[in-house]
Amino acid sequence: MAQSLNQNLSCTICAQMYTEPVTLDCGHNFCKGCVLEWWDTGGTGAEVSCPQCGQCFPRRELMPNQLLVTLVASLRSLTLQEDGAGLGGQRCSLHGQQARFFCSKDLRLVCPSCLPQGQDRSSTTLIAVEEAYTVCKHKLENSVGFLERKLEEFCEAQVSQGIQITKTTDTKSILQRTDLHNEPILQPPELSLGEYKGPLQYAVWKQMLSVISPVPAAVTFDPDTANPGLVLSKDHTMVKRRSRFKQLPESAKRFSFHAAVLGGVGFAWGRHYWELDVDGMAGWIVGVASEMASRHDDVPLTPANGFWTVRLWNGKVHAAEGARDSAGSLCCSEGRPDRLGIYLDYDEGQLSFYSASDMSHLYTFFHRFQEKLYPFALPLPSLETAEAEILKLFHLCL
Repeated sequence: MAQSLNQNLSCTICAQMYTEPVTLDCGHNFCKGCVLEWWDTGGTGAEVSCPQCGQCFPRRELMPNQLLVTLVASLRSLTLQEDGAGLGGQRCSLHGQQARFFCSKDLRLVCPSCLPQGQDRSSTTLIAVEEAYTVCKHKLENSVGFLERKLEEFCEAQVSQGIQITKTTDTKSILQRTDLHNEPILQPPELSLGEYKGPLQYAVWKQMLSVISPVPAAVTFDPDTANPGLVLSKDHTMVKRRSRFKQLPESAKRFSFHAAVLGGVGFAWGRHYWELDVDGMAGWIVGVASEMASRHDDVPLTPANGFWTVRLWNGKVHAAEGARDSAGSLCCSEGRPDRLGIYLDYDEGQLSFYSASDMSHLYTFFHRFQEKLYPFALPLPSLETAEAEILKLFHLCL
């Protein structure tokens, strides 16, 4: 009865129910001991990866999954009840005789010797074992169904929220990073839900980071993809133009024509959200790029070439419309956002851009994605202030 739930609560490494379940940044769950042993026997240097999807991580980070702990404990209890609910061979634990009745008062099986003197078998607290089995089985099935629904809701929440569980009590630091004491948040009705599905939960999270988790996963730039004309910060969260090119090792991953850089993690499923601080920049192009998009040719950064981007040009935000005209663009905002929010729903084929300070919608691409997508950034500073203009990945929770 609980077999299907048992399969969903099993570690893919040991094929057993989770023991000390932990969650990786990619959202997959494993026994703590299993994934540590996997890394110790199969890891290469400091780089570790997910045993299920293969996504690589710069360091070992395991987050205990309390919900799975609760679900596993409940399933073990249900399994014990189910295993003991059979009719054949049931005997009284006190007298060793065949148990013919179930006491609804004491919630245990009883034999004739258990009955006190003067109490007959017609007592309202005694029911036949067969009848008790039917009642308990029905209750057990309802409990399993309830747990299965809870597990499904939990798995959906994992995918939609990025799975980066962070614990902190530094409320002052959080408020300073999110600027919530200065920036108003628009109510959800401001978004046109008839045109696209937006990340409404992020606007709420930004007000409640001290008490809500998980939060969107932190994104960093991949230095191996950065054009030689760019320089990254040590933590790979900021990028700016160099005064002159730097000699770097040749790599098929590195942009050689466009002065661009990709994020360190690609997305091939699920929903993801990240923000970029573009305050004070004269121009920029940001969005996502497919894994197979050209990094060495002079191609327009349009969907036709594997780039879904918006850009700030002459003080206005434009979206590349390669589907109709490889060189065309559409003005989608007369304003200049200080921070840009990007929401990717890979499975639904949606990429949306927002002015992150108030979550106002800028533009949405619709496309049935087939390849892994990576965050894409290309700073377009003015010639006079090139080295002073910095494009930053803004982490909602550090």
